[in-house]
Amino acid sequence: MDSLDFDSIKITKNSSQAVRLKEFSDQRRKLKPNRNNEASQNPVRILNNRRELRSISDDEDEDNEDKETKEVNKEIKEVNDKKDFKIIGRTNGLNTGKIRSREHALTDDAKKGLESKEDITKASRSLRTTEKDKNTGIGTEKTNIYDGIKDVMLFHIKGNRHIQTRLVEPKTSSMNSGDVFVLITPKYIHQWNGKNCSIMEKSRGCEISSVVHQWKELGCISASINLMDEDREKPGVMTTTFWKILGDKKYIKKINEVLPDKEFEQYILETNKFFEICSDKIDDEDANCWLKPIEEYSGKIPSKKWLDSKKVYVLDFGTEVYSWVGRYATGAPRKKAAEVGLDYYKKDYQTDSKVHPFNLNCYNNNNNLPMPRPEWSVYGRMAEKTENVAFRRKFFDWPDPVDLKVQTIDAKVHAQLTKEFSSEPSTSLLLPIPAKQLLEPTPEPLMVHDGLFIGRGKGMRDNETLFNYGVTLNELTVWLISGNAHLEVPLENKGVFFSGEAYIVKWCFQIFRSGIQSLKGGKSRQDDTGKDHVFFFFWQGRDCSASDKGTAALMTIDLDTEEGPQIMVEQGKEPPAFYQLFNGEMIIHAGKALDFDVSAVGHGHMYWIKNEVECEACIVEVPLTSASLRSRGSFLVTSRHKLYLWHGCKVVGNSREIAQTATQSFIKRLNHLKLHLIEYDEGEETDEFWDALGDEEEYMSYLGISKEFNFTMRCFAFDSLNGCFQYKELSSSSYHPKHTCPFPILQSHLYELSQPGLVFIDNGFKMFLWQGWWPVTDETVDTTGPNTKAEKHRFDVNKKLALQSIKYYALEKNCPLSKTYVVYAGCEPLEFTNLFPFWNPNEEISKIQISAGYKMGEMKQLEEVLSKLEKNEYTLEELSSFPLPEGVDPSRIEDYLSNVDFLNLFGVSRSDFSLLPRWKQIDLKKRTCIF
Repeated sequence: MDSLDFDSIKITKNSSQAVRLKEFSDQRRKLKPNRNNEASQNPVRILNNRRELRSISDDEDEDNEDKETKEVNKEIKEVNDKKDFKIIGRTNGLNTGKIRSREHALTDDAKKGLESKEDITKASRSLRTTEKDKNTGIGTEKTNIYDGIKDVMLFHIKGNRHIQTRLVEPKTSSMNSGDVFVLITPKYIHQWNGKNCSIMEKSRGCEISSVVHQWKELGCISASINLMDEDREKPGVMTTTFWKILGDKKYIKKINEVLPDKEFEQYILETNKFFEICSDKIDDEDANCWLKPIEEYSGKIPSKKWLDSKKVYVLDFGTEVYSWVGRYATGAPRKKAAEVGLDYYKKDYQTDSKVHPFNLNCYNNNNNLPMPRPEWSVYGRMAEKTENVAFRRKFFDWPDPVDLKVQTIDAKVHAQLTKEFSSEPSTSLLLPIPAKQLLEPTPEPLMVHDGLFIGRGKGMRDNETLFNYGVTLNELTVWLISGNAHLEVPLENKGVFFSGEAYIVKWCFQIFRSGIQSLKGGKSRQDDTGKDHVFFFFWQGRDCSASDKGTAALMTIDLDTEEGPQIMVEQGKEPPAFYQLFNGEMIIHAGKALDFDVSAVGHGHMYWIKNEVECEACIVEVPLTSASLRSRGSFLVTSRHKLYLWHGCKVVGNSREIAQTATQSFIKRLNHLKLHLIEYDEGEETDEFWDALGDEEEYMSYLGISKEFNFTMRCFAFDSLNGCFQYKELSSSSYHPKHTCPFPILQSHLYELSQPGLVFIDNGFKMFLWQGWWPVTDETVDTTGPNTKAEKHRFDVNKKLALQSIKYYALEKNCPLSKTYVVYAGCEPLEFTNLFPFWNPNEEISKIQISAGYKMGEMKQLEEVLSKLEKNEYTLEELSSFPLPEGVDPSRIEDYLSNVDFLNLFGVSRSDFSLLPRWKQIDLKKRTCIF
């Protein structure tokens, strides 16, 4: 059969045949069964098929569809002919006549819009800029688009006396072994310490990392800090992420390949430039502005005193440029600060400094030629009192906020002294702390520093490798910082400290390792005698001046020729390993060493004997008064060459024996005084003992209490700084889980917190919530309390959550809530202050609290305070008063009204009010007297 050629087929038209075919198809359509086909899900088609929605004009439009389509196409063609570009798309109209008519009516406006000439660049500056919130993922308006923040920022911390913090390129080629580097990303904070860095550089790096972590600065919401030491980085996800961002570590330079710290400090200051934004007409916001160089400030370390609140400045640090706007600045300089600073930032940078401004590891061989700023450099507009940490660290005298207490990162510990609980960072819920979290046991402070398992000072067992480590003391040297010199402490006085001084302690030791015993019980072959190591502690007394502390840090650098770890130790927070260096013979006298008269020790001094391990015993001088006595402690009192050893009635465990041993070492040190020892138990004192104390002040005695005090007090600090309610346990730095610690915390633990603080204390038989005070700043000299209603409500929410957490804790322990109280800072009762080994009343804080309405010695029941914070309904008079009742949210006062008061105030019911649009609700609120 021949193939069929479709092109050769001829098609003829037959009208009668078409009619018959149409009749056949109509008849077949009638006979076709209903197959129940699913209707179309196209919403536009469904609307078009609904006849009840179609009007007469719609039908008429259908008849004129072809005509109108031609008209629309003609108009679009005319517009395209006038423009250089063409509009490409479908031109067929919709089937709904109303939409088509409106489209046709807007063509004139569309033509005018296309023909207009608009400066898009200028218009875009007035548009809102949005950013996605890292916690919720919701886009919000970004109030300052020039915030000086990049997604990846690497800060180089280097210097000898004046530590410099500079932004460098986020690559390993910018790093070296002699300095500290802090990498900040939106989710993580990494601090990398070079093996040859100084203690001051480490301290500055810890400070910056802690500020960013605590206050969520530089766009970072990290929940922790990844601390790494060169060549000792622990494997893990955080470490892998760090090197993945920066690159291969083989490009890190050695200390002999980079500039020395002293030369760097001298040359880097030459890159600093200081400008003032000036204008002819200060009151005219549209006047021209220009930059006026300030030569006397350029090339020097910036000082906070140079910044005038009435002026606007531009500060250039090479890789960082900032416009700083004073809070009282007006006119064109204030309005155009960001614009002028940005124009300057976009220009090339030039300097004759010997250090390269963009690569701090090498010299500058550019011969003062202009250099374009790299892409990773930043520009920021800083308003006064809103500066970020990168800007603040450029100034040597920038004061920290009143309520900013940064906790520096000290030596790593095997079990941290503090533990924290918080919900996931992504959640914004504020919930009470579960009781089971608070009831977890306190971890033991076992030191593991630079991969060395030190434990409490004599070694420890590593639970991961199951190896046992021991520590052997080789040599111990102590220096006293006196002015700008360091004096070595004689052998007979080692272990004697003064609260007004600073000391440097050089600890030379050896760590040996013993492996796991063999299955037959024999000695392991994996024993290791270890190597010699050197640690440097610089100890700061409680009354030590700031200059002595700084001198001690610098002296530590000079004395550390072995390049060993340098650890800062504060009085009262010494780790167990520090106490064990002196084998239970450590003494801390009050005051300065030069003012100390050895012969006067026997005439009126009082000491508290602390710690529960014999080789960690320490004697600390306290005020000579009967108010310093505690029923849970042992004390030494000297008077007329007599030494009284006094034991409280609730001293438990081996504390009595430790006190007796420490007393003998105390007498041995002062044997030339020929002190006569007399030992007393509480309740058996003679008049001679009370005369030695010299006053009749009261102390809280437990003589009449039959209960045993064989427990360690627990203490927890609450806050919501990270966006969720969390806690941190405060404990003794020398806590031992096998011994009862009667005084695990000091008064300084409470008063050093960010105020107003909230601290929960469980004393076994009674529980307390200690509430801090509202700091008085320079702007609120004559006022107390929060500056805004929002601050007060935020604190009320935290206080309510703290009380609820304590309530759940008490129920879990089966403790009666009737013995749970709220006390206030500066007004603490004697029963509360007696929980601490010594207490110094603060008159300034007492005045602040009394003016705020609190009373001395006031204690309130927890249930009474909590019921006020949980109250949900108030009268109109109560909500109209100032300040608002505790716990009331000032942004939704209407929620606390009764239904009757709500109707009388707004004129509509609560249900009808909720149906109103948001702008209408706000308008009704403005008309009332309570908003």
